[in-house]
Amino acid sequence: MLLLFSDEAMAFSPCLVYLAILVLASHVMFSDAAVRVWGLRTNGLLLGSLSLLRYLYLAGTLYDRSVVAQQCPALKHLDVSCCVHLHPVALLLLAHSSGLKCLTSLLALDIGLEENEDNGTATAAFLLLGLPSLRQVVVDNAGQACTMICKQEFGPTEGFTSKDRVASLQELWTRRIQGGDGEEDSFSLEEKLDKSVDLGKSRADGVRADKGSQETTVKLGIHEIQSVSLDSLDAVGQLCSDLHSVSLNCHDEDDSGDDEGSGFRRTTLLTKGLATWSSQVRCLSLQFPGPLSELVTPLQVTGSSLICLTLEGVQADGHLPFLDLISACPKLTSLTVHIDPPRSNQEEEEDDEDLEDWNLPCLPDLRSLTLK
Repeated sequence: MLLLFSDEAMAFSPCLVYLAILVLASHVMFSDAAVRVWGLRTNGLLLGSLSLLRYLYLAGTLYDRSVVAQQCPALKHLDVSCCVHLHPVALLLLAHSSGLKCLTSLLALDIGLEENEDNGTATAAFLLLGLPSLRQVVVDNAGQACTMICKQEFGPTEGFTSKDRVASLQELWTRRIQGGDGEEDSFSLEEKLDKSVDLGKSRADGVRADKGSQETTVKLGIHEIQSVSLDSLDAVGQLCSDLHSVSLNCHDEDDSGDDEGSGFRRTTLLTKGLATWSSQVRCLSLQFPGPLSELVTPLQVTGSSLICLTLEGVQADGHLPFLDLISACPKLTSLTVHIDPPRSNQEEEEDDEDLEDWNLPCLPDLRSLTLK
């Protein structure tokens, strides 16, 4: 069941809408229901009786507080994207001790636009560590949060978490290591034994495990993640070994994207990062400022398993790189390329001559093609 409430309905009679929820909740208990709300300031009254609600869509509304952790404890999917009045800090309650332990999908892009980036990164790290069932993460600063977790740079966030009276990131990290806080099932017996053996070896050798060896012990069950930069790709790979879908922003603030050194760095980091999921990634989205030829090697690493590929901002540099891309991704069912025109026509004309001798590749399973 899907319930839709617009601002017109709320303007007509908020109490009537609330009464409708109460009546329906008493009959169907909302075990598989979803509520989608547009353009209103949602509050605890509206959500007060939805203890078994599974799906809640508040994207683009004036939602400005986090009441869902208390009012909707069984929630599995929450979308608060583009809620500009919702501060990232308000989401901390989702992962608190009495938070949403069943939440598998969280969409929270472009929220609290007036908040500083440090708070957003710390909040994302808190959610990643505190929500053991999370599988889909579409939040701002997710990549930076993974870097923070890997490096255990929790010191600067202590005041941030103590102010809101929630567990510190160090405490959450420790719980994940120990498999506590209801997360025993996220660690297999083999993993626990391996961890004990490794710890025993370290003690026997008289070697104290440093942060570099500890950081790989936390594993997140994330399957889909967005808002990842090249610099954070390695950290994401360490924490999220089971990724099936990833969205990357390959723009580097430190370079203009035009020189050869920048292109080599991008290609190297991207190839190395994608190699972590070489046979399992199904969906890949790249915002890439360089020529298409720089993507051939990275896509040859992971393209064999891709069924959905989106490229934005890439520069055309002849036909041959595009043909190499198609050859590297034979299982694609959806291909979207937002491409800039080539810088000169000379390379394109040279490629035209070579095409006559090519055995052109094909995509037999392609169902959707978008070229812009």
